Amino acid sequence: TDESRVLARTLLEIVFRIRAINRNDEALQRYIADDKIFQKKTLKGLLNLPADWPSPALATKEEIDEAFNSVEQAIVDTKTKVTSISWYAEKAELKELYITAYALLSNATHVTVRDIYRYLEIKDKKIVSLSHTPDMEDALFVITLGASLLKISLHELSSIFSIDEYESICAQLQALAEKI
Repeated sequence: TDESRVLARTLLEIVFRIRAINRNDEALQRYIADDKIFQKKTLKGLLNLPADWPSPALATKEEIDEAFNSVEQAIVDTKTKVTSISWYAEKAELKELYITAYALLSNATHVTVRDIYRYLEIKDKKIVSLSHTPDMEDALFVITLGASLLKISLHELSSIFSIDEYESICAQLQALAEKI
């Protein structure tokens, strides 16, 4: 279920962003600006490749260096900082989902030693067995949440773009949620 939780968390981040952008002009500007920071990290990674590593086929080291400096200057000029998921959730008016579902789903992304315990049966301070079966209750939670998040994102997208199958897709997602 960890993989499905990671996917659900990603979908929730998308919902926060789509809804925030749909409801707040500043969110779109920040979303676009955030890409500059991603570009900078990517270019910096390319610049830090070992000297004997083959250079990317599409650019010389000088071109990458020039692109890095240009992106870095744009970040400085616009005073761009990474926008947190919490900020998008707040602008999307979904802060409660951030505090609850997002926090629960983040456990699958940021693994800790605590996560190992669910796979172990311990008696008298000794490991007596190892379990690797999926947690069906957790799986049902993730599937239901995923269906709800898809409905929210489709609703937001349908208010921006015309989606011919919107009603049909929502009805199918509702039927899935009811079966679960």
